Amino acid sequence: MACMLAFEQNERRNVVGVFRSEENAVKFLESIPFLQKIEDEYGIVYRISFKSLPDSYLVCYNGWQYILSRFSYSACESDGDIEAVMTPLCELDAEPPKGSAYVEGATAVDAYLYPNDEVLSVIEKRETFYREAARYYEKQGRKTGRGGLGSEDGEYITVSEPGDPTDMHLTILLEPQVIREWEKAGSFEAWLKQHRPD
Repeated sequence: MACMLAFEQNERRNVVGVFRSEENAVKFLESIPFLQKIEDEYGIVYRISFKSLPDSYLVCYNGWQYILSRFSYSACESDGDIEAVMTPLCELDAEPPKGSAYVEGATAVDAYLYPNDEVLSVIEKRETFYREAARYYEKQGRKTGRGGLGSEDGEYITVSEPGDPTDMHLTILLEPQVIREWEKAGSFEAWLKQHRPD
């Protein structure tokens, strides 16, 4: 699978280019003498400390030349090291698969990442859960709403206090565990009884 390589430091990002495979991107990286290869619990990380970065260094690969320079990054210690980031890419101009297939990789749905072939199902389940919750509270004369989309904790359902539609409170986070438990329970009411017995 194709792979895009970039060097990142804090909010600075310099894209190198696209390689036909991650192995080729690694060959490019391993040709840089001051690059550090570090293995941690998540795998192998390629880093360059700012102090080891020269004014300019020419990386030659397959006839191409790429300039690494300390002038492209920050000398502030708080900005940390420069990290090589490899992102797998699906080559959409290549001959398509027979039938159809999802683009490889993952997509964010709110605050969580899901494999691309699960995204539609995840969205449908979240929306069904919300509609069931809204119907349940509307029968009690209460108003529902949503908030927090794009926040660190993710989207949540708000529910009004009985008799006061303006007094809304965060009631349920739309997180993956809630959706899984609701599926197991079989309905919103059954889920609510299990998790809010009062």
